[in-house]
Amino acid sequence: MTAPRRTSGERRRAPRGQAIPLQQTPTVVVAGGRPSPHLAELTAELARACAQQGRAAWLMDLPHAPARASALLARRAPDLPCWVSDGSAWSAQLDARRGGAVGGVLLVGAGAGTAAVPALAQAGVGLVVLEQRPQAVRSAYALLKRVVLADPTAAERLAFLVVPAHRPAKAKQIVAGLRDMARRFLAVELDDLEIAGIGAGDAERALGLRLLTRRVLARCARVAVSPSEVAVA
Repeated sequence: MTAPRRTSGERRRAPRGQAIPLQQTPTVVVAGGRPSPHLAELTAELARACAQQGRAAWLMDLPHAPARASALLARRAPDLPCWVSDGSAWSAQLDARRGGAVGGVLLVGAGAGTAAVPALAQAGVGLVVLEQRPQAVRSAYALLKRVVLADPTAAERLAFLVVPAHRPAKAKQIVAGLRDMARRFLAVELDDLEIAGIGAGDAERALGLRLLTRRVLARCARVAVSPSEVAVA
């Protein structure tokens, strides 16, 4: 298998459509169509915490805006080695490893990356992060529906996180709406829903991200070991 070509520094990118050699268990999977600074900040915090624990940070970009996503992450975490890929390479790798626990975090924009979610959920991904956008509830519901149809038990292993942009109250509405739709139409109880970055100040938000990162990594560890025994993070 051909190794991914190297770009600048430690950041690596696989040629589009080429399979990535999974030499280590991926810990962080990122899919972003229009990444915001909030989402990039959360991603960098997760990847940094993974690196400190000696775990691989794997980042997945969709073709919509890979350059912008990489630039945002490079500015906030220039010292982090990571893999960057598009969705096709990840889908191929996950199909090859179906049934094996991957353990990771999936970050998506509103609707981005939904095609890969069922396979990721079956592989043991523990968290789905949504940016706060008007269509977030519909996108999250569509994503959850795909997961439930593909594997009803996989939905129990997913936690959803909404990253507020400017209006925390709107993020709470997104959480309530997603929980209500999941209960009414899919008979799924989404108790593990959280909102990140509510604090108005930079210090408050940074502390919240660190605490969130610890919970996420603990959840991923449980997913990787035993998907059926994952507790609510």
